[in-house]
Amino acid sequence: MIKNIHLKIVLLLACILAVHGVYAKSFVAIEDVKVRAEKDSKSALLGKLKKGTIIDVEPIDDTWGKVTYKGKTGYVTSEYFDEPPPSENATESTAVPPAGKKELSENDKKLMMFIGGVIVFLIVIKRVLHYRSEMTDRRKKAAEYEKETAYQPKFWYQCKHCWVTVRRESAPNSEGCFNAPDHHWFELAEYGKTRYLCKKCSTVLNVRSEPATADCKGGELHFWEKLPA
Repeated sequence: MIKNIHLKIVLLLACILAVHGVYAKSFVAIEDVKVRAEKDSKSALLGKLKKGTIIDVEPIDDTWGKVTYKGKTGYVTSEYFDEPPPSENATESTAVPPAGKKELSENDKKLMMFIGGVIVFLIVIKRVLHYRSEMTDRRKKAAEYEKETAYQPKFWYQCKHCWVTVRRESAPNSEGCFNAPDHHWFELAEYGKTRYLCKKCSTVLNVRSEPATADCKGGELHFWEKLPA
């Protein structure tokens, strides 16, 4: 989800950049043109474009157009510009950057800085959320493991007289054996997730490793076979 949001915002910013430059078009000055700081003939004068200068002009309204003049955003009167003939080799003023080395206006620089900041912010947010998600998964697995292992008897015991199999923390009480005066318990294996089957007595145990082989009721020794998970 975060990845999709990140991609959509980047595409949106790219569209903003594209639209920003769509309306600018090259025009040639048919007279010397004053470049103003605002769309007002009384505003501060940034400089002059000489007759014959070719420059990108972004139309603002019927009267004014926006240009980039010496790295600054300026405004010119549209009536003093015309489309250059395809074969015309007009000379550019030193006020206009050469083709391929166009300087960015202050607004363009601010826009680029803003976009860069947004992208960095999104990358940081994505990494933080990924880290939090990963930590949540680890905590969940740890909690599941604790829940699974909490209060679980750890060992399998079997009586060598009556072959009763029980799971306990330690050897059970010896009283109550129906084949002898007392139970004689021995440890078969530690409780775990791997299943083993004795092919002689059909006993099935969940253990950590293969159980002991002694005292099988099917004939002296257990014959354990690991079952598939």
